[in-house]
Amino acid sequence: SNVNTVNLNVISGISSFGGNVQFGAAGVGGTIRANGDTTLVGVLTATKMVVNENSGFNDADEYLLVKNTGAACNISVVGGTSNHSSVNLGDTDDFNIQKIRSGHTDNSLALFTDNTSRIHMDSAGRIGINTTTFDDAREALRIQSPPTQTETFLTILATEGGSSQIFFGDNDFNEGRIDYNHAASGNHMGFYTNDAERFLVADSGVKAVSYTHL
Repeated sequence: SNVNTVNLNVISGISSFGGNVQFGAAGVGGTIRANGDTTLVGVLTATKMVVNENSGFNDADEYLLVKNTGAACNISVVGGTSNHSSVNLGDTDDFNIQKIRSGHTDNSLALFTDNTSRIHMDSAGRIGINTTTFDDAREALRIQSPPTQTETFLTILATEGGSSQIFFGDNDFNEGRIDYNHAASGNHMGFYTNDAERFLVADSGVKAVSYTHL
């Protein structure tokens, strides 16, 4: 087939092109500029594109780079108020098997794997793992058992000799807490109120530390 090449230094107004538009030499690429050639819009290589700057890529598999070295850099994906916006992360078998989805009807945000919502955050900031349902407005986090499982585990790991803790606080973030200590001398679990240990479960049994009758 015949290939017609036209060199255009400046294009003003609105232009329509039929067929292919080539920038730069074949297999090499070129640049796209605006405002009388003073503003760099993008740089095209043989198969890749950099937007806003003439910059090298960070990775051999990076095909699109949006960069602004001197200031903030944002990418916007905007959908209608009765729809959603998504960033799809797929493969050749399923283009959106993984995705990040923003629902505009309820202003929720969800992370999908295997085409299923796994982490869901509603407009109030409540987080559901393997669920999108909450039964109380004060329920900040709900964890549902993974698919096909009948039990749910929550694991807090620490290094040998360290401790695993759950905090209950207000202005003092940990004045109440449960502390499981993995000490080499013997594992033990302490229950704290008002920043003081009140009850201890040692590896050899239960030991009361201090208490007050109510």
